[in-house]
Amino acid sequence: MIRRTISIGCSGFPVDTTHIWEAIKFADVALYKAKELGRNKVVRFQREFWTSGEY
Repeated sequence: MIRRTISIGCSGFPVDTTHIWEAIKFADVALYKAKELGRNKVVRFQREFWTSGEY
């Protein structure tokens, strides 16, 4: 049996940033956080994710 999961990272534009490429990066950071939390999740970007500098 093949099991499928989906992980989604979201960021708001212009809520989180006014630069489109930074919004894309923030969504990517949120995506990695969703995967870190066990996959099959939707995670909204939070500033705490970025300040850690681990992504």
